[in-house]
Amino acid sequence: MLEVRILLDDIDYDSLVELLLPLAAEKLEAKGGFLALIGRNKEGLHGVARQMLKSMSQEKRDEFLLQLLQEKKSLIVNKVNKKAAEKGIGVKVLDLSAKRVEQ
Repeated sequence: MLEVRILLDDIDYDSLVELLLPLAAEKLEAKGGFLALIGRNKEGLHGVARQMLKSMSQEKRDEFLLQLLQEKKSLIVNKVNKKAAEKGIGVKVLDLSAKRVEQ
């Protein structure tokens, strides 16, 4: 087995919002009720997410991303393995870990 670590810096959180917001909106819509109304208003949701991230310190944004990675670890591992299989890449990701590193 191999352990692969990826050190990320200069994360473009605006791009992450663009990537992840449609997924979040879809999940909110599926829950129904008030959350569905929020999920359907993608422009408003987008603005709130961007404003929230801009108001956070870099450390808080990094902590938020680490929390998200930890919560969605199995989903991410499954998606990576599925994509690798689709592309015929002979690898199976078993685990994902991330931690904040001070420079």
